Amino acid sequence: WTGTFFNDGSNTSFGGALAISGSGVHDVVGAAMTFAGTTTWTNANAGNMGQIRSGNSATLTNTGSFVDATVADTSINAVYGGSATFANSGTYTKTGASSVNVSIAASNAGTLTVKGGVLSLTGGLSNFAGSTLTGGSYEVFGPGILQFSGANVVTNAARVLLVGASSQLRNASNGANDDFALVRLTSS
Repeated sequence: WTGTFFNDGSNTSFGGALAISGSGVHDVVGAAMTFAGTTTWTNANAGNMGQIRSGNSATLTNTGSFVDATVADTSINAVYGGSATFANSGTYTKTGASSVNVSIAASNAGTLTVKGGVLSLTGGLSNFAGSTLTGGSYEVFGPGILQFSGANVVTNAARVLLVGASSQLRNASNGANDDFALVRLTSS
């Protein structure tokens, strides 16, 4: 997928291998897109190129294996107005050294893994309310950083794994480390 526009009313499911690549934008507006196979997202250009843009009640759902191997900072955002959501019930693994900002509403019933760079869920994480994290697994391997708005987990009802001295779970609102940052595994 190098830049096709998916628009109102379309419902597309990718059940096999999918490469999201190139410096063009990838638009999903008022449409439903499901990543059910093995998806690999790459880019090579700076300036938020290769981003996934959405809006108008678009839904992006990962039920497969989604590898975020972006090397330049980019985003999954709603530029077309209205809401958009990203729901993960598969595995989403960030491996690239970039910062990826997911500024649409996110949920996680699967596994979010960060092995490099920063995955920032600034559009909100429905699994986090008040000071309670529920559902799904969250794995951060140093030097990776996972951050979401308001992250100050007091009650943990999810699986959280921080591995390595440089792994971080942070508050996307102010960059502060969550108390989980104090407990680390030195080997897995």
